[in-house]
Amino acid sequence: MRNLCSTCVLALLLLVTPAVEAGWIIVDEGGHQTSLSRGRMKMSPKEAQGVSMVLDIGRARMWVADAGRRTYWEGTVEEYCQAMRTTMAGAMADMEKQMAESMKDMPRLQAREAATRAASSPERSSASASSAPPRSFSAAASTRRSCASWR
Repeated sequence: MRNLCSTCVLALLLLVTPAVEAGWIIVDEGGHQTSLSRGRMKMSPKEAQGVSMVLDIGRARMWVADAGRRTYWEGTVEEYCQAMRTTMAGAMADMEKQMAESMKDMPRLQAREAATRAASSPERSSASASSAPPRSFSAAASTRRSCASWR
């Protein structure tokens, strides 16, 4: 009787258990996890309150969820890239406005030197030369090339 019960439970588990699919799980030094399977990539932070991102390569769609703010976004890769370009352009305009405001009271020579330093900084030149999303999203690690390649 006991063997029959064990056999029935085992058979039931085999019938109910979903098919297991192969994939990759990569955990970096910081504990952030990247999962790859069936043309999808999911990037999850170590902490529960971080931003998670899923990319469906076959359908060119993305999902971004911010558990801390309890918000999410869903759309195409192109929509995401365009939104990031718009956001970055707005942030750059705000920074330039703040810089101009702070330099208006400086002596002319000092203001010119500050403007030259800002224009030649590596962060500024790479940000203005690239229309890629910022690297603050952990999933945007290789977006410099990826946003242009989805067109």
